[in-house]
Amino acid sequence: MSCEKSVDVEDKKSNEDYGEIIESPKIDNFDLNMISEDNPTPETTYGDFQHLGFYIICVLIIHEILLLFMMGNITFLIFGAAVPSVVGCIGQNKNYTFTENGCSKLFEIQKNETCIPIIQNQFESIQSEFNVYCKEAEAIKQTSAFLQMFAMMIGATFGGQLSDNFGRVKTIKYSLLLIIICSFLCTYATTIEVFNIYRFLGSIFVGAKSSVLHVLLLEYLPKQHRVWISTIFSFSPNYIIFSFMAYNTQKWRNLMFVLSWIGITALILIHFVREPVRWLIQKGKLSKARKSMIFIEKWSGKLTDNMEKKIFEYIEEESFKQEECERRKKGYTFKHLFVTWKLTAYTIFFSYSALVGCFINYALIFNLEKVSGSIYMNTAYLGLIRWFFNISVGALDYHVKCFGRKTCHTLAMCTIILTLSIVLFNIYVPLQHQYIVRFATLFAISMCSQIFIANSVSQTELFPTSIRNIAVSFQAIFARMGSIAAPFLFGFQSYFLALPYIIMVTMSIVDLSALWVIIPETKGERLKDHLPNKDEWIFGKRSRELKLLKEINSKKSMINDEVDCQMMDDDNKRECNVI
Repeated sequence: MSCEKSVDVEDKKSNEDYGEIIESPKIDNFDLNMISEDNPTPETTYGDFQHLGFYIICVLIIHEILLLFMMGNITFLIFGAAVPSVVGCIGQNKNYTFTENGCSKLFEIQKNETCIPIIQNQFESIQSEFNVYCKEAEAIKQTSAFLQMFAMMIGATFGGQLSDNFGRVKTIKYSLLLIIICSFLCTYATTIEVFNIYRFLGSIFVGAKSSVLHVLLLEYLPKQHRVWISTIFSFSPNYIIFSFMAYNTQKWRNLMFVLSWIGITALILIHFVREPVRWLIQKGKLSKARKSMIFIEKWSGKLTDNMEKKIFEYIEEESFKQEECERRKKGYTFKHLFVTWKLTAYTIFFSYSALVGCFINYALIFNLEKVSGSIYMNTAYLGLIRWFFNISVGALDYHVKCFGRKTCHTLAMCTIILTLSIVLFNIYVPLQHQYIVRFATLFAISMCSQIFIANSVSQTELFPTSIRNIAVSFQAIFARMGSIAAPFLFGFQSYFLALPYIIMVTMSIVDLSALWVIIPETKGERLKDHLPNKDEWIFGKRSRELKLLKEINSKKSMINDEVDCQMMDDDNKRECNVI
C-alpha cells in the first residue's frame, strides 16, 4: 500500500524534477504512465492465512447462540403480540359462534345488545393476557413493532461506529448485557406501556448488535467459506428452535424469560472470542494481531516454525505500512461511504435493497397469524424452507463457480415477485387450494433471507475494512426504516385490497433492475483493507503525476513563448515583453 506524500514535500520534489524533465529532448513524448504505473508485486494479505480450523468452529458455535438470542428478540412479536381471534360471544339471550370475520360480526351484534366476546388464541400473547382484541389488539401490535424497529434503527446508527472504534467483540459484549437486563425487566411488566418501554430500550442494543454480528463472522471466515457458512448459520434454523421454545412455554412472559437465559449463556461465551485480526491490524494493534494469529493457528493445530515465521514477516510488513501512513490515520464516518462514485452507487443500492428486503420480510411476518394453519407450524415451516434454500445456495456457491452473489440475489428476487403475484392473483380469482397461498407467502418470506445473505457478503467484499462496518451500519438504518413501515403496510387494505402486494412487487422489480446496473460480481474477491487513494476521490486531491504534468506543460509553454519573443523584431519584442 502506498501513501501520498505531503504537499510541501511534493512541491520540493517536483521543483527538483523540473530541470531534468524540461531539458529532456523527449518532452513531447512524455508518457504519464511512466510516472503513475509501477510494476505490480504480489502483496501478502491476512486472507492468505485464513482457513477453517478448530478455533473458527468454536467461534461458529458461539455465533449460533448469539444469533438465536438476537433472532428471538427481533421476531418475539410473532408470538408475543399475536392478535387473538374472536370465535364467538355470550349474548343476553343466546350465545353466538363465529367461524370467520369474528371482529366484524361481534361489532354488528354489539350494536343491538351486550355480547361478551369469547377469545381464542394459539399462544398467550400480551393482548390475550390483558384481554385486548380486534382493532385495539392490532393497534398494540403495530405500536410495539414500530417502537421495536425504530429503536433498532437508533442502535444501528451508532453500533457500527462503536465497533469500528472500540472493537467488534466489545460492542457485542456490552450490547448483550443491556439487552439481557431489559429482557428480564420485560418479564415483570405490569402494563402494556411498561412492556413497550423496556422493549424499546432493549431493542436499541439489539440494533447495535445486529449491525456488528455478521461482520464479525465474515471477518473470521476464509473467502471460499463465507457464503455456505453464512447460509447455514443464519436466522433460518433458529426459526425452528424459536417455534419449539414458544410451543413449550405457551406464554409471552415464559418465552421472554427463557430467551434471557440464552442471552446469559451467550454473554459468558463471548469472552472466549478475540477481536478479529483484520480489525486489530486496521487499528494498528499489530502486537495483538500477531498474538491472535499465532493463537488461532495453535488452536487449529497448524502452527509450525515456518508458519510462525510467515506471521512475523506479515506483521512486520504491516508495521511498515502503518508507520508510512501514520499521518493519514483518521477516524472514518458515514461521509467516507461516498468518497468515490462507485462507493456512492454501492451505498445507495445496498441501502435501498435492505429497505426492500426488511419491508417485505417484516410486513409478511407480522401478518403471519392471518395465514391459514398453526402459527407454530407456519414459523417452523418458514425456518425449514429458509434453511433448505440457504443450504442449497451455500452448496451451489461452493461447488458452482458461475453461481455468484448476483445470481443468488436475482433468483431470490424473482421468486419473491412470482410468489407475491400468486397471492395478488388469489385476491381476485380465489384458488381452490388455499395451501398454495399459504406456502407462496412462506416462500416470499424465505427468499428475503437469500437477499440479506447475498447483500451482506457482497457488501463485505466491496467495502474496505476501514469503512466496512460503517457501511453495514448505514444500510441497517434503511433496513430498520423498512421494518418500521412494515407493520402498517396491510392497513392499506382498507383502501384497496391488493395495494400491499402491488407495493411489494413494484419495489422488488426496482431492486432487481438496479442490481444489474450497479453491482459487480464479487465472488472469489479478496476483502479490501484500505480506501481508494485520494486521487480517486470525488472531491480528493489530484494525483502528483497529473499536477506535475500540468506544471511541466505550463513551464514548457512559457519557454516556447520566450523563444518566440526573442525571434521577433524590436517593436514586437517590446510588445511581447509587456504582455
